[in-house]
Amino acid sequence: MSEATSPLPTPDELAATPLGHDDRGRPHPHGGGGRSHPGDGRRDGPHRGDGHDQHRTTPPDGGGPPERATGSVWRSGPSHRLARWARGAAGLLLALGIWWSVTDVVAAEGSLLARFSPIDAVPALLALFTQGAGITHLVVTVERLLGGLAIAVALGVPIGVAIGRSTRLAELTGPLFQFLRMVSPLAWTPIAIVLLGVGDAPVIFLVAVAAVWPVLLGAAAGVHALEPGWLQVAASLGATRREQLTTIVLPGIRAHLATGLRVALGTAWIVIVPAEMLGVDSGLGYAVLDARDRLRYDELMGVVLVIGLLGFVLDAIAQRLTRPSRRRQRRDGTRRDRRHRNRHHRVGPRHDRHPTKAHR
Repeated sequence: MSEATSPLPTPDELAATPLGHDDRGRPHPHGGGGRSHPGDGRRDGPHRGDGHDQHRTTPPDGGGPPERATGSVWRSGPSHRLARWARGAAGLLLALGIWWSVTDVVAAEGSLLARFSPIDAVPALLALFTQGAGITHLVVTVERLLGGLAIAVALGVPIGVAIGRSTRLAELTGPLFQFLRMVSPLAWTPIAIVLLGVGDAPVIFLVAVAAVWPVLLGAAAGVHALEPGWLQVAASLGATRREQLTTIVLPGIRAHLATGLRVALGTAWIVIVPAEMLGVDSGLGYAVLDARDRLRYDELMGVVLVIGLLGFVLDAIAQRLTRPSRRRQRRDGTRRDRRHRNRHHRVGPRHDRHPTKAHR
């Protein structure tokens, strides 16, 4: 070997070399005590410890994927769920106590406010459902809600996908859709009654108008978030536009579309109750109006309780259906951790991997 070339250090010399210096005792070119481990892809010193190791923990046995130290640790055991439900129940009991205090303690006996007491509302609600009228109103409202949501999905998904895939179409329809989205759905009530008459049709129309925008915007946002390389690879492999739509676009926008559907459900539930107060003779909105006309304020508060409870249940069902399964979450988390390790646990720069070239 020529004199211009430094010989490779022996294992004894490497063991005696302090961290942060090379085999001749000179400061490491990267400073701060960083030294590569070509065998396992690790790096000692603050080069690795400052930005990455603090976000993950290694299992004690050394096996399995690392877990996040904070924020995304799995906390779904029975004790955690029980504590969460207990806190939610405590909040509901607190609200019920405030309601009872205002109507039965603060309000004067025989006043109008005292007639909204929960002590009177619960028996009136049970009587309403025992007679069968409450169940009829509930079923009719859910049927109208599902009909309006079906129309919103049938219109919003294809239009949103088309807008997401075409920049020109998005620029053409953007101002129009933003203008229409800002119009309150209830503002279309007179037009719906004039054109569609009274009955279920105008209610379903108003629900569809309220729910179509979250679905449309969610589908468009999902298409915009797709990796362009996926469609390019599919096109290069000879996939037709229909095959790209069914195998790449629709599965890829599932998360955004699920969020849009949940928002659409909440918006539609808010709109359907006042929509049923005009031109119909059934539904929860009609039940509220009918109880007011008969001065049955206890029954009115009972129907309000049913509206809130049913909306809560529908949102919980939508959240359950649109949330990815536990197995899929663990699989995606394992993939993210593997990509994170491959990206950050690499051997150092070129002169670290080739010491004979770096020290010539």
